[in-house]
Amino acid sequence: MEASLMQVYAPRDPLREYLRGKITLRKLRVMIEGIPLTPATPIGRVVNGPWGDQERLFHAIASEMRLQRISFYNVHRAEGSQMESFTEFPVPDLTEYQIEAKKAQQSAGPSAYQAQVESDLLRVLNR
Repeated sequence: MEASLMQVYAPRDPLREYLRGKITLRKLRVMIEGIPLTPATPIGRVVNGPWGDQERLFHAIASEMRLQRISFYNVHRAEGSQMESFTEFPVPDLTEYQIEAKKAQQSAGPSAYQAQVESDLLRVLNR
């Protein structure tokens, strides 16, 4: 946490300022809550892993483009040539925090929105 504070609020040292009485506990709390949880900060790497939303989006786009290219190649390949297979690019493992959040989301069950969509769909299908 201290490393993230010093990185985000450099050249200040918020923890030292708090211990010396220059800032209040409330201000320190606000500063801690203001730390972005991106891979650029140490606390962000612990919580979200080495990839942020942008890297995961780039991975999804690159994988989809590669799948489309391979599919196009396989459809239009010359007779007798081998089909190209698709292998997914590796992604980093989930952190402990991401695993806990995923389990909590799964145990919570479907959201109210999902339940509404499912009931609407069933009503349309049963007409």
